[in-house]
Amino acid sequence: LEHWLCGAGLARLHRALTGEEVSPEAVTGSDSQAARRTRRVFGEAVAAVLRDTALITGALGGTALIGSVAHALAEEIAAALERVLAAPHPMRHLVEELPVELVLHPDPALLGLAHLPLAEGRT
Repeated sequence: LEHWLCGAGLARLHRALTGEEVSPEAVTGSDSQAARRTRRVFGEAVAAVLRDTALITGALGGTALIGSVAHALAEEIAAALERVLAAPHPMRHLVEELPVELVLHPDPALLGLAHLPLAEGRT
């Protein structure tokens, strides 16, 4: 999934849908009909993966999106989440209110590590 739900995956999806070889930034920055379609399809794929992953793992308390593509496509992903989570699905009652957060910190892993307690006797 990481191969597809990333910037390079966005560019590959755009190429598959249009035949055009462009950068992820070109897809996120363009207002063309083709770029808008690519962003919509990508957002729906992200939303479906979030829904299914939450169901598979039981992570129904919420999930977080991180990375430059998530930042660039936050509006498209949010709209897709509304559609996908509300769509008819056998387990819809479990995920229709799934909390999804967008992480904006530039170094979230380092921030998280900074809050971990040090082991006794170590500095």
